Amino acid sequence: MINKQRGFTLLELMLVIAIIGILLAVSIPVYTDYIQRAKIYETLLLLEGLKSPVLEFAHVQNDEGRWPATPTSVGLATAGTYTTNITIAKPRLWAQVTSLMSEGSIVLLYNTTTKVWTCTHSPGFSQKYLPQNCR
Repeated sequence: MINKQRGFTLLELMLVIAIIGILLAVSIPVYTDYIQRAKIYETLLLLEGLKSPVLEFAHVQNDEGRWPATPTSVGLATAGTYTTNITIAKPRLWAQVTSLMSEGSIVLLYNTTTKVWTCTHSPGFSQKYLPQNCR
């Protein structure tokens, strides 16, 4: 009768554990960056949602210089999970982003001459977390 080998050798188990360790060492920093970008995108999406209602409010008032006082006055959210202190002040919409790695403000500026919104940010952000149009 021939005994068949069952199970794995110690060398094979150590090799599998080493490969898993290398994969984790590469993937955890990438995942962390992805999470930080998602937090900043939440803020940008909340601000993007304010653009049309704010301009509609000004149009209804027949005065581009008159903007709503708060996001709630046009029926929108004043905060999100990682976003605090959304503020409206002509010609700006801005929000404070609070996350684990970067804190600061994202600001949308409206140019009344060209009718174009531009995105800027406070110095607290690392460039790699910001969307391309805000860098």
